[in-house]
Amino acid sequence: MVITRLTGQTCQIFRPVTMQDGYGDPGSKAYPATPTATHPCRLQLQAGNEDRDGRDAARGSWLLFLPGNAQLAEHDQVLIDGKRFDVISVYPVNRPGHGTHHLRAQLQSYAGTVPHD
Repeated sequence: MVITRLTGQTCQIFRPVTMQDGYGDPGSKAYPATPTATHPCRLQLQAGNEDRDGRDAARGSWLLFLPGNAQLAEHDQVLIDGKRFDVISVYPVNRPGHGTHHLRAQLQSYAGTVPHD
């Protein structure tokens, strides 16, 4: 498989940074406005569902393929075609005798809102 022929999309990777609280201690994590890196990619929907109990919410499970030299980690976020996804897991796919051929990542997407009473 030649990964460059399969990657027709662009992925912007956002690595979270730790913000300091009012006392200078590590606090919550935030994602920068500027991407950490940009790579060609391929995104495929694995499964999706919509809640049908009065909430307007949808969740999707996706597979992302990136070149082997990409730096991607769990808890990163990616932006593809204007949609933001959470990175759940990253699996390097090796080519025997040549190192990492490409990365395969599991992504999660959320859309909609859950009403609060």
